[in-house]
Amino acid sequence: PWSTMQINDVKSCAFDYWYDLFKDVTEESARLHEPQSEDSDDDCRPEFPEFEAKVSDAIAQLGGCVFPKLNWSAPKSSRSRVDLIDFNVFGQPTDSLLFSWTELEQVSTTEEIPQPVFRVQEDPSIRPNAFRQYSVPVDLIDIASGSDPRKMMDFVQA
Repeated sequence: PWSTMQINDVKSCAFDYWYDLFKDVTEESARLHEPQSEDSDDDCRPEFPEFEAKVSDAIAQLGGCVFPKLNWSAPKSSRSRVDLIDFNVFGQPTDSLLFSWTELEQVSTTEEIPQPVFRVQEDPSIRPNAFRQYSVPVDLIDIASGSDPRKMMDFVQA
């Protein structure tokens, strides 16, 4: 049911593309183009004092309170690496074994543009422990659930 998003669809979402079309019905805005930074393996935080000054001036010209409208971007690291991202936006079901160790060891980090791999857990029977997300000590879980009456008695007598 999902349609495939094309490159032009993504570019159409860029602020520079649509702002002139809707300028009369949107908030007053200022366009600032960020300076290009060179990719490097240096862990030092880059600094852009001229750009920071432009941002401060634009905020002042717009009244001091602004809502940034940013284009979609995803910075790429200059290091060869693979990012494994596991997320579940709709609830608790998840599976930490969507990738086997063999598959992970065979992933190439030297490809220029690695192809993303998407996997979906569809087994409704997989449920993580409800208490794990809160990092509750096991003793408290036993007391709360009544699974260890001796611990409950120790707790009450203490």
